Amino acid sequence: MAYSPDLPTNIVDSRYRSAASQFLLTETGVRIHFRDEGNEKGKPIVLIHGAFSSLHAFEAWSNTLGDQYRIISLDLPGHGLTGAIPGNTYSNDIHLQAVNSVSQHLQLDKFIIGGNSMGGGVSWRYALKYPDRIEAVILIASSGPMSWYNSAKEHQKTAQRPLVTQLLGKNWFRAVAESINPYYLVKWGLASAYQQQQSLTEPVIQRYTDMILRAGTRKAILSRTQARQDTYSQNLDPSSLKQPVLILWGQEDRWIDLSQGRRLASMIANSKLIVYADVGHLPMEEIPNISAKSVRNFLSELNPEKLPHLVKQQAIQ
Repeated sequence: MAYSPDLPTNIVDSRYRSAASQFLLTETGVRIHFRDEGNEKGKPIVLIHGAFSSLHAFEAWSNTLGDQYRIISLDLPGHGLTGAIPGNTYSNDIHLQAVNSVSQHLQLDKFIIGGNSMGGGVSWRYALKYPDRIEAVILIASSGPMSWYNSAKEHQKTAQRPLVTQLLGKNWFRAVAESINPYYLVKWGLASAYQQQQSLTEPVIQRYTDMILRAGTRKAILSRTQARQDTYSQNLDPSSLKQPVLILWGQEDRWIDLSQGRRLASMIANSKLIVYADVGHLPMEEIPNISAKSVRNFLSELNPEKLPHLVKQQAIQ
């Protein structure tokens, strides 16, 4: 893990932006990278990536589901081509504000929201804060309430956490993390996140690495992992969700254990849990076609006749 300087933002941006890339400058000076793709007349789906990731995690879903749905994805503050923001603060509320800024900019009155890992936590929190705007929620290996991680039982699982998350909790590592090359940490971290190793290609590893090396992002990661979550976010409980909720989980998830998916499904009344055999933490990247089909099937059920009869079930695929 040798020293590595930041990559200039313009170089990373030119490398990873697409023809669909747009940048929204908010009133608070945050420049948010987002994409608005797919069927412009279709029902909108807003997709939120997880920690250390970017909107690129949902490119395959956008290509697959875009024939029928309008797919909006964005880079959260401190991630992707949004990167570091003024104030260098990265609480859950900052993430909610980013989602709200993009959805209001695009004049989305009502939409479906979904996310992976940390992005799942952003999704269910957004649905609780703006219930009238959200038609359904898709949680992919989602984080849960902060109280789950503050319990003694959860602390006992610290040793099982991926190496990169353990290191970020060490003061000695944090002292050097802003200047080291993250390539091998990224490679090890993704290898633990992917069960379907054939999906983990060198371009994927390099993309994650370049995004972290983008000027200001390493400092943003350290700020985000060090900061305590705000009180507002700690007090939220996903059991209060009233919208239909689809929960997708890999049976071999080593980042967030499947037991948490079952816990979410048991506490959310109007939910459906699908578990994929031989899949890890990133179903939308590891098995994009199969997981996208699950989303399509779930959303096809959302009509006035079928909505009240959504049945909680678990399926192994």
